[in-house]
Amino acid sequence: MRFAEELGTSHGRRLRRGVLDDGRAVFVKSGPASEVLVSEAAGLRWLGEVAAVPEVIEAEPDRLVLAWVREERPDRAAAERFGRMLARMHRAGGRAVRGSVARVHRGVADGQRGRP
Repeated sequence: MRFAEELGTSHGRRLRRGVLDDGRAVFVKSGPASEVLVSEAAGLRWLGEVAAVPEVIEAEPDRLVLAWVREERPDRAAAERFGRMLARMHRAGGRAVRGSVARVHRGVADGQRGRP
């Protein structure tokens, strides 16, 4: 993978746009090893069963690689698609994933960087 653009940082993690050897553009989040990035990937995989989310390409304790999402101009049709997708997500539930992600992110908010 080669990196094309630095996007800044968020919650102590480095954000970059990269390009895989096969030419696909990706979003890469990296930083100190913890369960936060793996938990985020689990949440995205679950959401992907009911909604359009970026494909998880790699999930490690210190790095998360997602398919790059191209920006689109918002319009009425996009807003309607988003509303339907959001409703599907709410109906789908997901207590186990939501609980795990919530526990990890509470730790981050408490300064524990994702440690239980």
